[in-house]
Amino acid sequence: MLYNAFWTSWPCMFSYMLDRDVTKDVTYKYPKLFKAGPKHYYFNMQTFWAWMSFAAWHGIICFFLPVFGLTGVNETNGQVQGHWWVSTISFCLIMHIITIKLFIQTQFWNKVNWFISIISIVFYYICIILMSVDGLAKLIQPQLNGIFFNIVLSLRAWLVLLFIPWVAVGPDVIFLVFKKII
Repeated sequence: MLYNAFWTSWPCMFSYMLDRDVTKDVTYKYPKLFKAGPKHYYFNMQTFWAWMSFAAWHGIICFFLPVFGLTGVNETNGQVQGHWWVSTISFCLIMHIITIKLFIQTQFWNKVNWFISIISIVFYYICIILMSVDGLAKLIQPQLNGIFFNIVLSLRAWLVLLFIPWVAVGPDVIFLVFKKII
């Protein structure tokens, strides 16, 4: 389960832990800055259900589009792609959506946030590559053998991985814009 910490949890922890708009001295000098918290301005039932709805939307996009759009696709080499190919693309979509959502939600960036976020994506793809190599794939999961390299050679997979995350986070962006206007 450590993979989940590297790929998703650590970027979120570092970004939200370091997301500060005022210094420690200013917070002590002006404690009224924290009035919004007890008044549920930033987190309330509307925000909670909006996030739950976005999570459901992201899950629907990550599961159904690859499953119904890519299962059994005949590639140029005549190979029919199956469950492991599609599920790897689905998990890649999850990683992209998590990272994009983190970029959208973090308000104050620093070098640590950028570094951890980029390293988590790079580490994820290094792991996928390693798990697709013949020797390691046979030890971990034989069906993963060559999966990453098949994905790289597929134009459809590239289109899904580059464009679908933006479709998935579109409602998040619209919600944030709408929330800032009101």
